[in-house]
Amino acid sequence: MYEAIEKVFETIIQYSMLILEIIGTVVILLSTIQAVIRLICRKQNTPIRLAHGISLGLEFMLCSEVLRTIVARDLNSLLITGGLVALRAAMTVLIHWEIKREKAEHD
Repeated sequence: MYEAIEKVFETIIQYSMLILEIIGTVVILLSTIQAVIRLICRKQNTPIRLAHGISLGLEFMLCSEVLRTIVARDLNSLLITGGLVALRAAMTVLIHWEIKREKAEHD
């Protein structure tokens, strides 16, 4: 009984991770397309809007990695997941720093 519940729980988490990764990818792709269109039209604040889109997409992907820690079976996979979480978190922090810098430069 316990093993069946664990299998269902693991399946739900696997699908949730996949959905979050897809959402993050779509958000980044749509933000990039929007930024290219804004660049062609020479609109203001394009880098800031692109950075916001990338940051949002990375947040979804970070959520997926957090879920991955739940189903990690051994130390090696947990270390890899921890490294990915640290990398994505660092990228998010850098993007937020870049947004603040761009806003200060723009004002």
